[in-house]
Amino acid sequence: MDRRFCVIGYDLNEEIADYIRKGAVTSTICHEPFQQGYLSVRVLYRYLSGKTIPSTSVLYTKLEPIFSNNVKCYLNSTNALPFVKA
Repeated sequence: MDRRFCVIGYDLNEEIADYIRKGAVTSTICHEPFQQGYLSVRVLYRYLSGKTIPSTSVLYTKLEPIFSNNVKCYLNSTNALPFVKA
C-alpha cells in the first residue's frame, strides 16, 4: 500500500522554506510575530497611559498558509521576514 504523508509546520524560516521547496514539508502556517508583539505593547501602553480602554479582549493577526507554489513569492516580497534570505 502506497502511503503519502502530509507534513504541515508552523512558522517560516530558511530551513523550512528549503523543505517546502524539496517537497519534504507540504505547507507551513506563517504568523506575524512582529505584529503580535507590536499590538500587545501598543494596547498596553495606551491602556496604562489612560488614553483608551481596549474594546475587546482579543486581537487577531493574520495567518498565512505557505506552499511550494507561493513560498518564493512570499520570501521575495517586501513583507518577507528579516531573518529569511530570499
